[in-house]
Amino acid sequence: MKRILSLSFVVAAIAFVSCNSAPKADEAKTEDQQEVAAAEGASYKVDTTQTIQFIGTKPVGQHQEPLISKKVSFL
Repeated sequence: MKRILSLSFVVAAIAFVSCNSAPKADEAKTEDQQEVAAAEGASYKVDTTQTIQFIGTKPVGQHQEPLISKKVSFL
């Protein structure tokens, strides 16, 4: 019993010492604030009269659901 108790004490002491001596990390360096550029590109519109169906399957069955789109434009 004494052997198990002293062994667990030694393991706990090693764990305590190893957790307290973590390596020091470099400090984060920041630069001056920069201006954000404007978004450029073509604009794409989605036709909301069309529907997209997806089929979800799983081991016990499957189901179909429509993907409903609203007014959306992608840049």
